[in-house]
Amino acid sequence: MILKKENFINLNESELDEAIYRIFPIERAVQLFENKELVMPTIKAWEDVYENFFLKSNFSEGDEVFSIEEDEGNFCFGQCWSFIEDSDAMWRIYSHDKQSVRIKTTLRKLLNCLNSSCSMQVGLNYVFDASVYIGKVEYRAIEQIEEWASNQKVCKNNIQKSVVESLCVKRDSFKHEEEARILYFTDDSDSKIIKKTPNHLIGFQINPMELIDEIAFDPRAEQSFYNAYKNHLATEFSFPKSRIVKSNLYDFTPLTFIIN
Repeated sequence: MILKKENFINLNESELDEAIYRIFPIERAVQLFENKELVMPTIKAWEDVYENFFLKSNFSEGDEVFSIEEDEGNFCFGQCWSFIEDSDAMWRIYSHDKQSVRIKTTLRKLLNCLNSSCSMQVGLNYVFDASVYIGKVEYRAIEQIEEWASNQKVCKNNIQKSVVESLCVKRDSFKHEEEARILYFTDDSDSKIIKKTPNHLIGFQINPMELIDEIAFDPRAEQSFYNAYKNHLATEFSFPKSRIVKSNLYDFTPLTFIIN
C-alpha cells in the first residue's frame, strides 16, 4: 500500500524531519549494529494498563458482545520515540543502571528504513505490503479519553482505523514523554516479515548508519564505561566518533555573583 494522509495521525509533513529520540539499553544498541535489525514488540507488551484500552473494550452488535483484542492485538507491532532530546525523567525511567544510550533519528529516516526492509520506494511514496501508521500522541485526562471513546463511530469493516487512533491517545500523566509512535499491522501469512519470534517481536533489516544521527550516553554513566563503548562502536562498526556523545544534562558551570 501507499502511505497516504490517513496513515499520519496528529502529524504534518514537516514534522517528519524533526529529531526524535529513543533510549536503548547498551546491549540492545550494540545488537542493532551487529544484527542490522530494528526490533518492535507487539503492542500487547506495552506496560501502561491504559495502553490498548480500545482493544481491551467490549463491542456489541445486536445481541452479540465480542472482543477484538486477540484478532488485532497479536498482529500490531509498535515502537515509541520521543520529541524530547534530554529529560531527567526519561533517563531515570528508561536507564535504571545508568548505562543506556539515546539514539537520535527522524520519523522520515525511520520510515525509509522500514520501507527498504519491507518493500520498495516509488518516487516520494512509501509502499508497504502491510498497514503502517505513524502518529504523535495526544495526552488527555481520563474523562476526556472516555468522552473520546463515547463519540467514536466504529466501523466493523475498518476497525483498524479506530485501533490506530486509540493508540495515539494516552493519559496526561505521561505527557512528559511527548511521544511519536510507529505502528505496523500485519498478519500471520505476511511473507515480508524478516523475523517473527514466539515472544511477539518483529524485526526489520535496517542500515544503522543511515538510521542513526547520534548516540548519546546516559549523563550519569561512568567515564570509563562511556570511553570503552564509544571506542567499541567506532572500531567495530565504523560509527563516527563525532556522532557519539555523552549527555550534558548534569554538567554544571558555576555562576558568578557580584557582591556589592
